[in-house]
Amino acid sequence: MHDPTGLRVRAFQACVMLGCLAPQLQAAVASFTSVDFPGASSTFVTTIDGNRVAGSYRDGNGVSRAFTWDGSTYTTLTPPGATRSEATGVDGNRVVGWYDDSAGQSRAFVWNGSAYTTLFPGTPGGYSVAVDAGGGYVSGRFGVSSGFLWDGVNYRTINSPGIGGPSIMGNDGTNAVGYYATGPSGQISRGFLWNGQTTTLLDYPLAAETHPNAISGMNVVGQWIDPLQKSHGFLWNGSSYTSIDPPGSTYTVAVGVSGNHVVGQFADAAGQHGFFWDGTQHTVLDSPAGTQIVVTGVSGNRVVGFYGPGGGVWSGFVITVPEPTAATLLAASAVAIAHSRPRRNRIKNP
Repeated sequence: MHDPTGLRVRAFQACVMLGCLAPQLQAAVASFTSVDFPGASSTFVTTIDGNRVAGSYRDGNGVSRAFTWDGSTYTTLTPPGATRSEATGVDGNRVVGWYDDSAGQSRAFVWNGSAYTTLFPGTPGGYSVAVDAGGGYVSGRFGVSSGFLWDGVNYRTINSPGIGGPSIMGNDGTNAVGYYATGPSGQISRGFLWNGQTTTLLDYPLAAETHPNAISGMNVVGQWIDPLQKSHGFLWNGSSYTSIDPPGSTYTVAVGVSGNHVVGQFADAAGQHGFFWDGTQHTVLDSPAGTQIVVTGVSGNRVVGFYGPGGGVWSGFVITVPEPTAATLLAASAVAIAHSRPRRNRIKNP
């Protein structure tokens, strides 16, 4: 599976580390829509903005092709000279991703709904991939060790404060997040936020490693590894961190954020699941058939990813998570009030 952005790999690695066991918890009552490109052997949905999703599918020859779907019409995205391609980000009608040219070199592309733009076209033998688009900007990586932001005309270079190049994972406007290697031999990852001019290091308190994966506004989500090598999700709101661990989880990674909505994957005693977190409660996301599920992104209350029995056969999906009911909100308020009450005599003062 050729995936120079690392996005699908990181999601799939989480699936592998979780064991991809058949989930047995009941999923929340939600609308589950399968996304299958006509005639494809597998379909992977990796990104969403509003009603538009994008990703890739395997054609009859097993070649990866970028596509977009607006809920009714599928469109294959084939930049000029592309031998294979994948879409990794969408912002309105703008879709970004990468393609391999005839020399096998990866090139970043932007599709505006009618025409393609290849980024860094004057770099002979150069390497570039676009990973995300948001707020009118495109982010990605190019060359040997640099990240970039592109506003449609000008490029801004993002250099790593550590060893090697930065792994840019996403952006919202001029704010871009990712991680870089540090340590004696580059074996430790640290997170960062780049605002177009300066870099802010993102290190979850006491974490062995921190991996930001996505940003929405000033909300950054990702994965932090504790000293015992256990994985947790996290949210950073610009000033403080919140650990995200669904009840009973033994492994968690947050991969997407939209406003205050966070999505990702976790494992518990019953198996592996996706999750949707609204800041108060976790909603478990499972496939209807109880097969493997990989969550990749979110827009509002719509979650995307892919699922299947394994063995290289996958279908994309869109899950619409219902808004909390009045009864649910009332119950949550009651729990909050109960936890806010003083608890006397539970622990004796020394």
